[in-house]
Amino acid sequence: MNTIAGAQSGTANAAYVAVPFPIASTDSAAYPYQMILDACANAEAAVAQAVGQSANHPWRQYLFGATVTRMSGDPLAGTPPAATPGILGYGNVRSASGVILTEKPLEDIVRRNRNAGTFFTLPVYFYRMADNRIYHTLTSGTPAVPAPASLDYYKYDYENTLTNVMAADAALLFPSSVIPAYIAGALSMLLKEDEYPGTAQHYTGLFQQLLTQIIGGYQAVDPAQPSSPITGSQIV
Repeated sequence: MNTIAGAQSGTANAAYVAVPFPIASTDSAAYPYQMILDACANAEAAVAQAVGQSANHPWRQYLFGATVTRMSGDPLAGTPPAATPGILGYGNVRSASGVILTEKPLEDIVRRNRNAGTFFTLPVYFYRMADNRIYHTLTSGTPAVPAPASLDYYKYDYENTLTNVMAADAALLFPSSVIPAYIAGALSMLLKEDEYPGTAQHYTGLFQQLLTQIIGGYQAVDPAQPSSPITGSQIV
């Protein structure tokens, strides 16, 4: 509220409810307009990363990027998704017929691929990600030749959030039950030594607590719910 333009309640309220949130609604040298937008986008990015870390979280559907094909030994980051920013992780690996591959040790995959057509006669559906590459055992045809695997990935587009959500009032990426985390995250990132440091520090701890709940699979974050702290590397 200390950044909202307007000396009187009526003018401050008009600035507060303006949609989309324009630069004219702010009046603070300590917290410039772009700084506020960046804080909001950074908060959502941290929430997206927390969701991406929770393999079975239903909100992962909002992060789904696309499906790309990869031959065994191909780099994970090709084209696409090299042109897609903010990749958070990868999902299922599938064959062309839709069979989901099982993760196995790399040596098992290399052994089968090197001895294809010998004593390994039945097809298997194995994969392993290592050193930013994907390795798998998929083949097709008779005689069998290497075949590509389909790889799902999850992403977060930071620039899209700034342009469409914060500046143009588009829909939030996640359900409204995550709004307490958005607010706590944005306030925690508006930390200045001489401007309400105690408030920012309070919301930093609260935001870490809410992110922990999300990583744990919560679909509605609750500031009153006890939770253990997470490390700084988890919210970068």
